[in-house]
Amino acid sequence: MHDHDWQTLPIEMVSPGNRRAALDLLLQDLDAISRQCEIQRLLVLLQSQTPEQAVLLGVIQGSEVRGVSLVHLHPGHVATIWPPSVRWTDDELGERLAVAAADLARHRGAAFAQAQLAVDEVREKTWLEKANLCHVADIECLLWLPLPSDRSEDVPIPSNLSLERYVHPAQRGRLEPLLAQTWIDTLDCTALEGMRNAADALDNYLAAGDSGAEHWYFLRGGGQDAGCLLLAEHRETDEMELVYMGLAPPWRGQGLGHVLTRCAQKLTRRADRACLTTAVDTANLLARAVYQAAGLVACERRQVLLLRFV
Repeated sequence: MHDHDWQTLPIEMVSPGNRRAALDLLLQDLDAISRQCEIQRLLVLLQSQTPEQAVLLGVIQGSEVRGVSLVHLHPGHVATIWPPSVRWTDDELGERLAVAAADLARHRGAAFAQAQLAVDEVREKTWLEKANLCHVADIECLLWLPLPSDRSEDVPIPSNLSLERYVHPAQRGRLEPLLAQTWIDTLDCTALEGMRNAADALDNYLAAGDSGAEHWYFLRGGGQDAGCLLLAEHRETDEMELVYMGLAPPWRGQGLGHVLTRCAQKLTRRADRACLTTAVDTANLLARAVYQAAGLVACERRQVLLLRFV
């Protein structure tokens, strides 16, 4: 095969024997140690998931991987598309891979496809936009380390409020409408307004980390549900993730976002995790101020692109 003929090669599922080389290309921008750790994590993911759940797409010429993308289908009808990575500088192949990844996500039943990129990944953003993914938000990834000398999170919950643990799947009947209430007039990822389904969102949250709903809580006040706090443990990375917190409209403006954040920190310390992580829409100035006041610091900024299929 002549060198120029590779452009006609099909995009196909990468075979197990070529996965490591494909992932090495997909993650080529990471430093060597981070890349090897992430390659190992994704190899385990691909081995443990069916092709209906996780697919590595690539263009291969002989023994060389020319381009690659990864599609991961999550519970809740959400697909994550890893931005394509190509050998050399080939925008056409990048676009082809992005379109193929979006098409696969749609055919596998996803309601949404999402992608996250570093702010300097301009080419990759252009490729994904060719596949009809649209920029919907910029997010900051936040980190809090529980230092032994600092117990600032030990602030008591106001006497008129309480945290009630989510302990039984039957409580989904309470949590789904409460979650939908917390989305009303939200300042977080406003492009999603009217597009989300509470049941699908909870399925997606449930799959975060490896603790299920073990760290899910209702915030109660005046005999009613005022908000929710949903955390997930990631035992492999020794972190607690603040997956979601929100308040119903009547309970806003009372400093309860600070209360929930402090509770998340206290639960992180109680679980003996090394850190608490979360992400926030950079346009949500109120939420950013709450996290900053609690000592969470920004460690990375990313772009979020989204494509809605249904």
